[in-house]
Amino acid sequence: MASEALVTTGLSKRFGARHAVSDLSLSVRPGEVYGFLGPNGAGKTTAIRCMLGLTSLDAGNVQIFGESDPVDRLRNVGAMVETPAFHSFMSGRENLELAAAYSGVDIQAIFPALERVGLADRAEDKVGSYSLGMCQRLGLARAILGEPKLLILDEPTNGLDPRGMKDVRDLLTGLAEEKGTTVFVSSHLLAEVQQMCTRVGILDQGRLVSESSVEGDIEALYLATTSGSIQ
Repeated sequence: MASEALVTTGLSKRFGARHAVSDLSLSVRPGEVYGFLGPNGAGKTTAIRCMLGLTSLDAGNVQIFGESDPVDRLRNVGAMVETPAFHSFMSGRENLELAAAYSGVDIQAIFPALERVGLADRAEDKVGSYSLGMCQRLGLARAILGEPKLLILDEPTNGLDPRGMKDVRDLLTGLAEEKGTTVFVSSHLLAEVQQMCTRVGILDQGRLVSESSVEGDIEALYLATTSGSIQ
Protein backbone atom coordinates (compact mmCIF):
# COMPACT_ATOMS: atom_id res chain seq x y z
CA MET A 1 0.00 0.00 0.00
CA ALA A 2 2.80 2.36 -0.98
CA SER A 3 0.31 4.96 -2.25
CA GLU A 4 -1.00 5.59 1.26
CA ALA A 5 0.56 8.21 3.55
CA LEU A 6 0.29 6.20 6.77
CA VAL A 7 -0.66 2.57 7.23
CA THR A 8 -0.70 0.55 10.44
CA THR A 9 -1.30 -3.19 10.27
CA GLY A 10 -2.07 -5.17 13.43
CA LEU A 11 -0.29 -2.64 15.63
CA SER A 12 -0.31 -3.89 19.22
CA LYS A 13 1.33 -2.78 22.46
CA ARG A 14 1.02 -4.14 26.00
CA PHE A 15 2.22 -2.81 29.31
CA GLY A 16 2.25 -5.84 31.57
CA ALA A 17 -1.20 -7.38 31.45
CA ARG A 18 -2.79 -4.24 30.01
CA HIS A 19 -3.40 -4.04 26.25
CA ALA A 20 -2.80 -0.35 25.48
CA VAL A 21 -3.27 -0.85 21.73
CA SER A 22 -4.76 -3.99 20.19
CA ASP A 23 -4.53 -4.98 16.52
CA LEU A 24 -4.78 -1.41 15.21
CA SER A 25 -5.08 -1.35 11.42
CA LEU A 26 -5.83 1.94 9.70
CA SER A 27 -4.95 3.77 6.51
CA VAL A 28 -4.50 7.51 5.96
CA ARG A 29 -4.66 8.90 2.44
CA PRO A 30 -2.17 11.47 1.10
CA GLY A 31 -3.33 15.04 1.57
CA GLU A 32 -6.16 14.34 3.99
CA VAL A 33 -6.68 15.56 7.54
CA TYR A 34 -7.45 12.43 9.55
CA GLY A 35 -8.89 12.71 13.05
CA PHE A 36 -7.92 10.11 15.64
CA LEU A 37 -10.64 10.24 18.29
CA GLY A 38 -11.07 8.48 21.60
CA PRO A 39 -11.67 8.98 25.32
CA ASN A 40 -8.81 9.77 27.68
CA GLY A 41 -6.91 6.54 28.25
CA ALA A 42 -8.11 4.96 24.99
CA GLY A 43 -4.54 4.43 23.75
CA LYS A 44 -4.22 7.29 21.25
CA THR A 45 -0.87 8.58 22.53
CA THR A 46 0.58 5.07 22.81
CA ALA A 47 -0.46 4.36 19.22
CA ILE A 48 1.17 7.58 18.03
CA ARG A 49 4.37 6.83 19.94
CA CYS A 50 4.45 3.41 18.24
CA MET A 51 3.97 5.01 14.81
CA LEU A 52 6.91 7.32 15.48
CA GLY A 53 9.18 4.62 16.89
CA LEU A 54 9.21 6.23 20.34
CA THR A 55 7.72 3.06 21.83
CA SER A 56 8.52 -0.46 20.64
CA LEU A 57 5.79 -2.59 19.07
CA ASP A 58 4.77 -5.96 20.44
CA ALA A 59 3.25 -6.83 17.08
CA GLY A 60 2.29 -5.24 13.79
CA ASN A 61 3.80 -2.95 11.21
CA VAL A 62 3.88 0.77 10.37
CA GLN A 63 4.42 2.15 6.87
CA ILE A 64 4.78 5.81 5.96
CA PHE A 65 4.60 6.53 2.24
CA GLY A 66 5.41 2.87 1.67
CA GLU A 67 8.53 2.84 3.87
CA SER A 68 8.59 0.56 6.90
CA ASP A 69 12.20 0.99 8.06
CA PRO A 70 11.99 2.63 11.53
CA VAL A 71 14.46 5.39 10.59
CA ASP A 72 13.75 5.95 6.91
CA ARG A 73 9.98 6.18 7.35
CA LEU A 74 10.39 9.28 9.53
CA ARG A 75 12.33 11.35 6.99
CA ASN A 76 9.24 13.24 5.81
CA VAL A 77 7.42 13.39 9.15
CA GLY A 78 6.86 16.26 11.56
CA ALA A 79 5.40 15.41 14.96
CA MET A 80 4.25 16.74 18.30
CA VAL A 81 3.51 14.22 21.05
CA GLU A 82 1.95 15.18 24.39
CA THR A 83 3.19 18.49 25.88
CA PRO A 84 6.19 19.70 23.83
CA ALA A 85 9.43 20.15 25.79
CA PHE A 86 11.86 23.00 25.21
CA HIS A 87 14.91 24.60 26.84
CA SER A 88 13.29 27.30 28.96
CA PHE A 89 16.47 29.42 29.14
CA MET A 90 16.58 29.72 25.34
CA SER A 91 14.37 31.85 23.11
CA GLY A 92 11.75 30.37 20.83
CA ARG A 93 13.99 31.07 17.84
CA GLU A 94 17.01 29.44 19.49
CA ASN A 95 14.99 26.33 20.31
CA LEU A 96 13.94 26.03 16.68
CA GLU A 97 17.51 26.61 15.51
CA LEU A 98 18.55 23.65 17.66
CA ALA A 99 15.76 21.53 16.22
CA ALA A 100 16.72 22.55 12.69
CA ALA A 101 20.35 21.60 13.31
CA TYR A 102 19.37 18.17 14.61
CA SER A 103 17.06 17.47 11.68
CA GLY A 104 19.18 19.00 8.92
CA VAL A 105 16.58 21.66 8.07
CA ASP A 106 17.65 25.00 6.56
CA ILE A 107 17.71 27.68 9.25
CA GLN A 108 15.82 29.95 6.84
CA ALA A 109 12.73 27.83 7.49
CA ILE A 110 12.48 29.04 11.11
CA PHE A 111 10.91 32.47 10.66
CA PRO A 112 8.18 31.29 8.24
CA ALA A 113 7.27 28.54 10.72
CA LEU A 114 7.07 31.05 13.58
CA GLU A 115 4.92 33.32 11.42
CA ARG A 116 2.54 30.49 10.58
CA VAL A 117 1.87 29.74 14.25
CA GLY A 118 1.62 33.40 15.32
CA LEU A 119 4.85 33.60 17.32
CA ALA A 120 6.99 35.82 15.10
CA ASP A 121 6.73 38.75 17.53
CA ARG A 122 7.73 36.57 20.50
CA ALA A 123 10.58 34.72 18.79
CA GLU A 124 13.31 36.36 20.88
CA ASP A 125 11.58 35.85 24.23
CA LYS A 126 12.77 33.09 26.52
CA VAL A 127 10.53 30.04 26.39
CA GLY A 128 10.38 30.15 30.18
CA SER A 129 8.12 33.20 29.80
CA TYR A 130 5.73 31.43 27.39
CA SER A 131 2.23 30.35 28.37
CA LEU A 132 1.09 26.76 27.81
CA GLY A 133 -0.68 27.87 24.65
CA MET A 134 2.46 29.55 23.33
CA CYS A 135 4.49 26.40 24.00
CA GLN A 136 1.89 24.46 22.01
CA ARG A 137 2.31 26.93 19.15
CA LEU A 138 6.10 26.57 19.33
CA GLY A 139 5.70 22.80 19.26
CA LEU A 140 3.66 23.14 16.08
CA ALA A 141 6.31 25.43 14.58
CA ARG A 142 8.93 22.76 15.31
CA ALA A 143 6.72 20.09 13.74
CA ILE A 144 6.26 21.99 10.47
CA LEU A 145 9.93 22.93 10.05
CA GLY A 146 11.13 21.77 6.65
CA GLU A 147 7.57 21.31 5.33
CA PRO A 148 7.18 17.57 6.11
CA LYS A 149 4.82 15.53 3.94
CA LEU A 150 3.11 14.05 7.02
CA LEU A 151 2.25 15.69 10.34
CA ILE A 152 1.43 13.48 13.33
CA LEU A 153 0.02 15.61 16.13
CA ASP A 154 -1.15 14.55 19.58
CA GLU A 155 -3.78 16.93 20.99
CA PRO A 156 -2.28 20.03 19.30
CA THR A 157 -4.95 22.42 20.66
CA ASN A 158 -4.28 21.52 24.30
CA GLY A 159 -4.04 24.70 26.37
CA LEU A 160 -5.28 26.99 23.59
CA ASP A 161 -8.17 29.43 23.87
CA PRO A 162 -10.92 29.40 21.20
CA ARG A 163 -9.04 31.81 18.93
CA GLY A 164 -5.89 29.73 19.25
CA MET A 165 -7.85 26.60 18.42
CA LYS A 166 -9.20 28.26 15.27
CA ASP A 167 -5.67 29.34 14.33
CA VAL A 168 -4.45 25.74 14.60
CA ARG A 169 -7.43 24.48 12.63
CA ASP A 170 -6.78 27.03 9.88
CA LEU A 171 -3.07 26.19 9.87
CA LEU A 172 -3.62 22.46 9.44
CA THR A 173 -6.36 22.72 6.83
CA GLY A 174 -4.28 25.33 5.02
CA LEU A 175 -1.24 23.08 4.87
CA ALA A 176 -3.38 20.24 3.50
CA GLU A 177 -5.00 22.44 0.86
CA GLU A 178 -1.97 24.53 -0.17
CA LYS A 179 0.86 22.03 0.09
CA GLY A 180 -0.86 18.63 0.07
CA THR A 181 0.39 17.91 3.59
CA THR A 182 -1.15 14.85 5.20
CA VAL A 183 -2.27 15.50 8.78
CA PHE A 184 -2.96 12.83 11.40
CA VAL A 185 -4.32 14.53 14.50
CA SER A 186 -5.50 12.97 17.76
CA SER A 187 -8.13 14.68 19.84
CA HIS A 188 -11.13 14.21 22.10
CA LEU A 189 -12.73 17.48 20.93
CA LEU A 190 -15.44 16.34 18.55
CA ALA A 191 -16.41 19.78 17.22
CA GLU A 192 -12.81 20.65 16.36
CA VAL A 193 -12.27 17.37 14.55
CA GLN A 194 -15.50 17.68 12.59
CA GLN A 195 -14.55 21.17 11.40
CA MET A 196 -11.08 20.31 10.11
CA CYS A 197 -10.95 16.60 9.29
CA THR A 198 -12.10 14.65 6.27
CA ARG A 199 -12.21 11.25 8.00
CA VAL A 200 -12.04 9.99 11.55
CA GLY A 201 -11.02 6.81 13.31
CA ILE A 202 -12.39 6.18 16.79
CA LEU A 203 -10.28 4.29 19.33
CA ASP A 204 -11.74 2.75 22.48
CA GLN A 205 -9.81 0.63 24.98
CA GLY A 206 -6.98 0.24 22.47
CA ARG A 207 -9.13 -0.94 19.57
CA LEU A 208 -10.30 0.87 16.45
CA VAL A 209 -14.07 0.66 16.83
CA SER A 210 -15.16 2.87 13.94
CA GLU A 211 -13.79 4.64 10.87
CA SER A 212 -15.89 7.01 8.79
CA SER A 213 -16.17 10.36 7.00
CA VAL A 214 -17.01 13.39 9.15
CA GLU A 215 -20.40 13.77 7.52
CA GLY A 216 -23.30 12.98 9.80
CA ASP A 217 -23.54 13.01 13.59
CA ILE A 218 -20.01 12.34 14.85
CA GLU A 219 -21.08 12.80 18.47
CA ALA A 220 -23.75 10.11 18.18
CA LEU A 221 -21.26 7.75 16.52
CA TYR A 222 -18.65 8.48 19.18
CA LEU A 223 -21.05 7.87 22.06
CA ALA A 224 -22.38 4.70 20.47
CA THR A 225 -18.95 3.16 19.90
CA THR A 226 -16.98 4.17 23.01
CA SER A 227 -17.38 3.08 26.60
CA GLY A 228 -15.51 5.99 28.18
CA SER A 229 -13.80 3.66 30.64
CA ILE A 230 -10.07 4.02 31.33
CA GLN A 231 -8.02 0.85 30.97
